[in-house]
Amino acid sequence: EFNFISFQYHAKSIANIREATQSLATNPLVFRPVAIALDTKGPEIRTGLIKGGENKEVELVKGSRLIVTTDPAFREQCDPQTIWVDYANLPKV
Repeated sequence: EFNFISFQYHAKSIANIREATQSLATNPLVFRPVAIALDTKGPEIRTGLIKGGENKEVELVKGSRLIVTTDPAFREQCDPQTIWVDYANLPKV
């Protein structure tokens, strides 16, 4: 459980959002991405290190694609396109 709500509850919520998104798609040629945020219990999920050193900054651009990964190859290679997180179960949520 995270935030005192079960995995099944969140899985059902995500399934409902995906179903609603599909039902609203009037034009199959237009892709309408829907973001789903996950509120965690604070600093339990950590990100990796930014490529280029600890003083380096990353600017996330609105509308750009961002991959959140648990692949250890990206642990010290985060950039504006890819961010590593240490929560191995994130892909299952």
